[in-house]
Amino acid sequence: MNQIYKSEFQEIWQEPNTAYLKVVWLHQPQMTDEQYRTELLAQLNAIRQQTPQKMLIDCIQFDFKISADTQDWASKNIFPPSIMIGVKKVAVLSSKYFLSQISIEHNMQKESSGKMRTRYFDNESKAKEWLEV
Repeated sequence: MNQIYKSEFQEIWQEPNTAYLKVVWLHQPQMTDEQYRTELLAQLNAIRQQTPQKMLIDCIQFDFKISADTQDWASKNIFPPSIMIGVKKVAVLSSKYFLSQISIEHNMQKESSGKMRTRYFDNESKAKEWLEV
């Protein structure tokens, strides 16, 4: 895998010979809304560069509650351009932090066009299997 982005909050990888990007969220309980938005913009930049059709987002260590304002911001500034670039499937490895997982699901539900399918997994192998279908 080739690492294409790294910060204190996440890593973004491109695996050669696959059509997906892998995002790995790192444990970041002190992250602010502004920092989270910056990280989403980094993901969008990676999507623009790599033009994946699929994404694997590892949220196992994700320990951040996404505010309603930031969910609305993402629904306007992240999801539409990602879909226009070609992202069609997103496999999410669920957070081990219950409240963070709820906020992730609420955030992903903001994408209501039906053009990007999202599924949640507790196992990376099953997530990759779903992405390959």
